[in-house]
Amino acid sequence: MEKGKISSLRELQQQMPRILEQHGKDPSLTLLALANPLLALEKIGYSFSPEARDEIEAHVRFGKEGAAKVEALKEQIFAATGKPFDLRDASALQQNLSAVLSKAAAPPDIKAGKPKADAVRAKATGADKLALPKEEVDAILHSVKQPVKVVGGKLTDPLEAFSSKHAVIVPLLEFRRLEATHPRLAEKSVAEALVKQKDKLPLRNISFRMNRANGKVK
Repeated sequence: MEKGKISSLRELQQQMPRILEQHGKDPSLTLLALANPLLALEKIGYSFSPEARDEIEAHVRFGKEGAAKVEALKEQIFAATGKPFDLRDASALQQNLSAVLSKAAAPPDIKAGKPKADAVRAKATGADKLALPKEEVDAILHSVKQPVKVVGGKLTDPLEAFSSKHAVIVPLLEFRRLEATHPRLAEKSVAEALVKQKDKLPLRNISFRMNRANGKVK
């Protein structure tokens, strides 16, 4: 592993005892880590592969089980759309949804002797259905642009009205729910502004604890 380069959550966990020993008493760094641990680590010289960044952020936001669920939901969505993309990118999401919702299923490849396999795959991805009418596709794309609202512990998603229209909608609904109920890491400008206000904040003593099992860092 290249020094200062993090390629996975596991590599970060292995380095955390040394990082905390060297930098754990820096109040500004600790406050930055509370807002965005990735920014705090970058400040002391670490960098991340794109895969590690996504894995660590998901672990921080959703926890171990939640991160695994988010990954499973993404796989379901990408299986339906046919390719991976940034689900937080509204334009990319609309473009890929439009393509899959507007496209009728292709007939099974009988010559290749795979009709059964194709039918199973089509059913799993929702591609066994005919293309949706343009009006419905437009309505779904419009609902995707609307934010999920959480008021008084009750979640409302305008996309819910279309849950039965295509198999891709169900995992997308759950993904949107998780995104709406778990705060994102602070942007760099917000995190830095927070650090500048550290002397005005009520936070004084913050500690981190590393759990170990069989000599391994969790």
